Amino acid sequence: MPNLKSEIRALRRLLHQHPEPGFGEFETARILRQFLTDHGIRFRSLKTGTVVDLGRPRVAIRSDIDGLPILERTGLSYRSQNKGWMHACGHDFHMAIAMMTLMRLKEAKIKGVRIIFQPSEEGPESGAKFLIEKGVLNGIRAIFALHLEPGIRFGRIGIRSGPFMAAANHFRIVIRGKASHAALPHLGQDTIRIGARLIQDIQALIARSKNPIKPGLITIGRITGGERFNVLAKETIMEGTIRALELGMLKKLKRRLTRLAQGLKHDYGVEVETEFSEDHPPVVNDDQLVEMVIKGAIEVLGEEGVVGVPPTMGSEDFSYYQQKIPGVMFMLGCRDEKLGAIYPLHHDRFRASDSVIEPGSEILYRCVQSYLS
Repeated sequence: MPNLKSEIRALRRLLHQHPEPGFGEFETARILRQFLTDHGIRFRSLKTGTVVDLGRPRVAIRSDIDGLPILERTGLSYRSQNKGWMHACGHDFHMAIAMMTLMRLKEAKIKGVRIIFQPSEEGPESGAKFLIEKGVLNGIRAIFALHLEPGIRFGRIGIRSGPFMAAANHFRIVIRGKASHAALPHLGQDTIRIGARLIQDIQALIARSKNPIKPGLITIGRITGGERFNVLAKETIMEGTIRALELGMLKKLKRRLTRLAQGLKHDYGVEVETEFSEDHPPVVNDDQLVEMVIKGAIEVLGEEGVVGVPPTMGSEDFSYYQQKIPGVMFMLGCRDEKLGAIYPLHHDRFRASDSVIEPGSEILYRCVQSYLS
């Protein structure tokens, strides 16, 4: 397939120009499906998700397809055409790698594989959970995925067995009190100050109420309150995330955070409302599949191309597949100082070289071969 490399690179750049929100990836899906149609490949559509089967599938490869609400500042000639949206998490590369792997499997007449182009990894609604409910894992016994990682240099992968990425939950806390003039604070309930007290209590919870050898964190990432500089805020809203490597620890932190928030009612006489998203399970890599990835990566990149990595408090809805069947996700290094590929994921200048596509695809191809044999 002499033209495959250039075709896939062109596809990747076209996809990069059209980042879209979860379950709103209509142009992305159109581009992927047109490419498949042009190459005579049949597919199934599940909302904006696209599924391709080669024979009766037993093993799957998953790629996410959605973008992020970030204004791109890379200066690339093929930068995003959707203002305020960007492929800042490498999903355009993930799609290209999965498509190249599909094309190579088809050319080699290898059957027993399902390729999943999954919507809405970034949420808020999980695309993985949606596809599972639609039967995307029927007949599938194992699943592979990769993710670009600018913290690892190009030419290497990062991988680990067991707990790899965190369970996560998004929360929202609303504190409602009574407004008053700043000159008469005794007549009101300062919800901003009360919120600040809660933030301090949360840090104490993490520092002194949690087993220090069990990873877990609570972060307040957004806080809003008040209408004027000289009026006590009658409402303050805080949003944040809870993360832990064990689902049990996540639930424990949720309970304790709820108790802290509700305690403000007793201490200050305010109203408090707490909302939590559905728990995102942790990514836990299967030992045998990890060995297949390591073997394939060594064949492609050499012994020095495989590095062990510590667990991360990042989260991934790939974990929903792993709750049903064995699965593995590994990190594909893309750091390249000469290219300027030095920015982290979710950064408005994140970029990577098209050169990562071929080794990523080759590793997945060998993993599938190994599993089917």
